[in-house]
Amino acid sequence: MTQQQWDSLQNVFSDQNVPEKILMHLKRHYQNVNEMSDSLTQAVRHLFKATASLNKHFKWFYTDYTYKETLASTEIKQIFPIPLDRFVSADSASYWFTGEPNLTAGLTGAEQKEMLDDIEARISQWFCACTISNIYAHVWQNYDEVKNPPVSKEQFWALKDSVVMSPAVRDLNLFGNISQVSNIFKDFYQSDAYTPLFSDSTRWERLLEIKYENYENLVTMKPMLEYVMPGKVIDAGKGVVEGNVVRYKFSGERLIPHPYDVTITSRVTNVWAFIVTFLVIVLAVGSFFIRKYKDKNIKR
Repeated sequence: MTQQQWDSLQNVFSDQNVPEKILMHLKRHYQNVNEMSDSLTQAVRHLFKATASLNKHFKWFYTDYTYKETLASTEIKQIFPIPLDRFVSADSASYWFTGEPNLTAGLTGAEQKEMLDDIEARISQWFCACTISNIYAHVWQNYDEVKNPPVSKEQFWALKDSVVMSPAVRDLNLFGNISQVSNIFKDFYQSDAYTPLFSDSTRWERLLEIKYENYENLVTMKPMLEYVMPGKVIDAGKGVVEGNVVRYKFSGERLIPHPYDVTITSRVTNVWAFIVTFLVIVLAVGSFFIRKYKDKNIKR
């Protein structure tokens, strides 16, 4: 915008932040889809990686275009070190975070609630296990701070999975109460050696805040993905076709159980192929009658 337009906005919103009042539309043209997906990856590389392809299938009268795009998180394993399938089935996890596959078909409202409550409890247990795993790794990295530890650093790390998957962790409520974690260490190792590490709750709050910063950015990201294909869309996959636009509802949390896939196929009618075919038929028919006419004259 011009300086005059900017000054005008500042006058209108004199007591507010002008950038918050501006909706900016950006457009960029790419030579191919690989360049486009690489650009997207660079823009949000701390959140996810994008890969895309566009295949063209010539069928004489028609040309089909198939566009495929995959968005995959680059941070999930770092944020959540414990595999999700140790707590919930792959289908249940996918349904919870993406809505697919639909596991509620044929269930009553009460049955749906019972199923969702069970999945939610398991997802919560998984989240707690991942959090304890991250805390456990931090203790191990700073093991020299532990005075008179009950086990060696090597033994401590070898027992990590036993602690993380213990019943005490499954029933944990981490929010604002790091002392519960201290008690888990104390009860498991039958020692107070680790208790001093948890005396400063601010330290652990800051650790978890940093650890889950990218996760928060991921789950709050909910753009609507819109695609315009050449010709007419004949298969939008999981997307919804509105006019000539295919819309995919996307959110960062959909990347937690598995990558997010977009698949769209469109068809372009090759008008020239119909014209050529028509001309060939006309010529063939014309040649037939001309030959027949000549043969008839020759016989005479």
